Amino acid sequence: MKRSIIFLALLAILTIGTLSIDVNVDDVTIKDILDYPYEFMSGNVRVKGTVWPGEQGEASGYYFIIDSSGSKIKVIQRIKAYPRAGQLYTVSAVVNFSNDKREIIMTEFQREPWYANGAPIGADIYILAVIAAGLLGYIGYLLYQMATRKVTPDDAADANDKIPGGALQPVINKPPEKTIGHIIQLISPPEETCKLLEGRFLILKGDNIIKGIRFIRPLSQDTIEYTFGRKDTDVYTDIRLRTASVATKQATLRNSQDDDDYDGDGTYTLINHARAEATPTKVNGKPMDDGEEFSLSEGDKIEMGVVVFAFTKED
Repeated sequence: MKRSIIFLALLAILTIGTLSIDVNVDDVTIKDILDYPYEFMSGNVRVKGTVWPGEQGEASGYYFIIDSSGSKIKVIQRIKAYPRAGQLYTVSAVVNFSNDKREIIMTEFQREPWYANGAPIGADIYILAVIAAGLLGYIGYLLYQMATRKVTPDDAADANDKIPGGALQPVINKPPEKTIGHIIQLISPPEETCKLLEGRFLILKGDNIIKGIRFIRPLSQDTIEYTFGRKDTDVYTDIRLRTASVATKQATLRNSQDDDDYDGDGTYTLINHARAEATPTKVNGKPMDDGEEFSLSEGDKIEMGVVVFAFTKED
């Protein structure tokens, strides 16, 4: 066991020493940036596209990158070597406005060439080779340990004592089931005693696959909160909206049990977390302020980016 830990530690050190890790960099398209600039303003993004040189070539101090949709954005050069025209690159950069506020630009801090089929080149191949060699070596080491290890009667007895019936059986952890629509992604709830709430969201616009969202509350809880946004998790209370028209955390729906009506459905409160000038949350056409709370009633219309919901308790 100690040898395995030492080997993994050495592999991690070698990998970290050769691998550049992007922190808080979102993979987006240029079209997303141009369509929703305030969502990405001053943020770190990574785009992929073909390089087109500036008017004066290398002397320009900038270049353009064009993605597969034909969208184009100016990139301020910060890396010494000028990119090759016509070459496919991935560019990590900070999004901002130009000095005259008339143009959306990116200022690069990392740039890597790619083949047309998406395969990494250059240093990335070396990194992959190091990782692959390390993993193959570790697998060989484990096979050697299994082949040479002697199992004593006491080992077998200890193993059987820990498992009901004395039979060794694998433990299978089932991943959560996901329902994925055009934009909306739902996670299956846990297998425990829950109350199916009467309140639900009908999908009026934005997704032709998922028609509605039902909410549940475990009987052991008086309150539960569902979060809407772009964040991708395996938590059933996180409802993902796969569109750049919403924030990472757009809004929260809170259901609370009424103290004087234990068998009732409780109250539904929508809490906004998004900026009104960037990715607003609207209730009945009115944008909500950041942190504002709204008590939902029958028929209220909720807009989050391109997705439109209607709240109802009716069958």
